[in-house]
Amino acid sequence: MLTRDHISQEYMAAFSEDPPKYAALHWDGKMLRDVLGSDPGTTSETLAVLVSGPPAYPEGKLLGAPVIDSSTGTAQAEASMDLLEAWGLTGVITALVFDTTASNSGVHRGAAKLLEQKA
Repeated sequence: MLTRDHISQEYMAAFSEDPPKYAALHWDGKMLRDVLGSDPGTTSETLAVLVSGPPAYPEGKLLGAPVIDSSTGTAQAEASMDLLEAWGLTGVITALVFDTTASNSGVHRGAAKLLEQKA
């Protein structure tokens, strides 16, 4: 029987065979109600992380949507970098796409600044 984890590993393997040569990293955080956790009425910060790049992924590829501790730039940058490393994409990111909240675009601790420093 196929499990979600097995299917996910197959998608990661197929993606790694033909990754984009150049890609844009997209991310956006959102407070979402926890419908699967132990307390379904609570909310948690969830970060959607995608990459897009020609020729195979012009519309984007969802890397993951992890729950993060807070909406700070540091938490967003760490979660994004973890996903890039897991998918083997740290060397192909040439652009960053995000909304202009302080946690993303702050000059000292914004996620974009922190990601640029890690690259």
